[in-house]
Amino acid sequence: RLTHFEKAMAALTNLKAGRFLETGQYKSYFIQLNEVLRNYCRAENLGAKPDSSNSNLVVDLKPLLLNDDLFSLAQALRLADAVKFARYQPTSEEQLQVHDVIRTSIEKINQQVHKKSAT
Repeated sequence: RLTHFEKAMAALTNLKAGRFLETGQYKSYFIQLNEVLRNYCRAENLGAKPDSSNSNLVVDLKPLLLNDDLFSLAQALRLADAVKFARYQPTSEEQLQVHDVIRTSIEKINQQVHKKSAT
């Protein structure tokens, strides 16, 4: 049985291996990328209510991330929203950066959540 963290990492790996970006399916890619983060946070009871915005999610995660990490995550989620809602077409660099920021954020959140529960 996989942990919530392992499921999130597997989902990110599968998403990166998918052909969404090669076929121009930016919106689908960014929706799923955002959902991986939200699903992980929900599974760990860290907010991410189904009807909450990404801004609310960032506020919920503030106690778990350093300011620079939180800022990077907020920027990545704003870019994801621009792709999803404003039909923004991200550059290849932006696509990789958002994926990496979400992966790193989940890793850091996981460390904080499980460090706290171990004490």
